[in-house]
Amino acid sequence: LIDRASALGAEVFCIDDGWQTKQGLWYPADSKFEGLGVKGIIDYIRQKNMIAGVWFEFETAPLELGEQLGQDIFLFRHDAMVTPHRPLGNLRSEKFLNYLYERVDEMYAMGVRYIKNDHNNGEGVGGTLYGESPAEGLINNGNALLQFIDSLYEKYPDLIIENCAGGAKRSDWGTLKHFHIQSTSDQEDYVKYTSVIAGSLAFMPPETAGIWCYPYPLSFEERNLSDLPEEKKEE
Repeated sequence: LIDRASALGAEVFCIDDGWQTKQGLWYPADSKFEGLGVKGIIDYIRQKNMIAGVWFEFETAPLELGEQLGQDIFLFRHDAMVTPHRPLGNLRSEKFLNYLYERVDEMYAMGVRYIKNDHNNGEGVGGTLYGESPAEGLINNGNALLQFIDSLYEKYPDLIIENCAGGAKRSDWGTLKHFHIQSTSDQEDYVKYTSVIAGSLAFMPPETAGIWCYPYPLSFEERNLSDLPEEKKEE
């Protein structure tokens, strides 16, 4: 895929979810990459004259991280207990922020210059860690995320960050202005995507609209290369 993307003139090659040992911990899972390790893959991308990128989901905070850093790194708490549904990080926690900085620092040192930041969670009613209302807690945590993103630009001016957010959430201008690119949808069918593209241009500049779709002869559910007829394999 890296070779083909380079041959086609791609400027960036981003490794999606799976490069890490676990979502929210963000340590490179070197064993998945045929002896090269994550660093070897990043080096190969750069050798092909493309910017190397990785997928993150900054707000995810697994329970193991709380055991390591303390319970105040979690956004959702009830009677001092972390809510069980996919814990989210408290972006106002200095310990949680420092952990994220360390993980980004490590990937930047490896040569990563592009981050696709996703957000596939549901916030529920909100957080009340600082004596505010739940809705206020959500707003303040969201603002803290944007401050974190801006701080990454200050630290690494050449870093490009994409906002994916479940394939197009958080596409308000208050969020958009903090990212270079905004994912417009997780839709992959190029026939269905035309209306998505047209609608997206009503609220974002076209040069920031990230399009996921690509022509493929089968739907996602049917996708199995071994089942393709020979002429489709050649295509």
